[in-house]
Amino acid sequence: MTKKNFSNKFYFLLWSFFHLAIIAAFAVSLFFTKGINFDADYTNMLPSTTSSKALQIAEKSISASTNSSVFILAGHKDFKMAKSAAEEAYSLLKNEKSKFEEIFLYSDYTTLEKIKDFLGKYRFNLLDKEFQQQILSPEGCSFLAEETLSSIFSGFSFSSLDNIEEDPFFLDDKNTALYLSKISDAGTRMTAKDGVLASEYDGKWYVMIRGKLTEEGAHLDSKKNAVPLIYEKCLPLEKDGVSFVFYGTPFHSYKSSSSAYREISVISIVSLLTVTLLLYFVFRSTLPIALSVLSIILSIGISFMATHLIFGKIYMIALVFGTSLIGSSIDYSLH
Repeated sequence: MTKKNFSNKFYFLLWSFFHLAIIAAFAVSLFFTKGINFDADYTNMLPSTTSSKALQIAEKSISASTNSSVFILAGHKDFKMAKSAAEEAYSLLKNEKSKFEEIFLYSDYTTLEKIKDFLGKYRFNLLDKEFQQQILSPEGCSFLAEETLSSIFSGFSFSSLDNIEEDPFFLDDKNTALYLSKISDAGTRMTAKDGVLASEYDGKWYVMIRGKLTEEGAHLDSKKNAVPLIYEKCLPLEKDGVSFVFYGTPFHSYKSSSSAYREISVISIVSLLTVTLLLYFVFRSTLPIALSVLSIILSIGISFMATHLIFGKIYMIALVFGTSLIGSSIDYSLH
């Protein structure tokens, strides 16, 4: 056996052992995990803006809420027509449990109860700085006690007295007043009208439907995303002067991802056909083409398994970039 042949066999065995070890480890890991896990949330690719773990949790929670919230406005010159269109759209969407975690049209008692429960649960965290400084001083406590008694017996409090024993300073009432003032200062044009949130703008009434998408509904995959379903249900209702306005991060991300998917598909198909014709024209054989395709598929598969094995999941965007990089490397080597 020559030295060259021994070297070739050694490297081939090393290459085979490396790939088989990754495949075996990946197969074993699937039995101890939930299977293959794809992450299509583009915000998870972004670095955190803070080093504090508490702030990172809050930032992630706010980001998740923002990225899954959708707002649908049904508009018409007549308020009753706008409300009727909103009710029809709401009836078509409210039963889509796989797409919507929650969806609201009416400002009913249950919505107010959720706000009340939230304010009661986090009443200490929602206090403004001025109130915090005031409650820490003896004089401030005395003043707040008198103010609380005045609020309780005045008959004009925002909150009920059910939790007065757990909340002797009546913080629920103060936080509710602060909450309402913040909403007013935020400049929202939506107000309660006939049981719904509505606003008049430029001669038309708009009635709002609020929704929060599930993980599946907010998925970038166009087949699972809730945005096409919203368009499918709402757009046919645009008749007799009724129009719909859609707002929210999911609508923008869906449009961008759909556009990118079409562009990538066109570029990939054209590039693949061009390279295939070029290889066949130069080598007059399908063997180089088959070997190139096999090399690309093997590289993508092993890199996917190794990444998933280390991190427990893989980002779709990372997979797209990695696949593009492997394809570019193969193209340059062939050229």
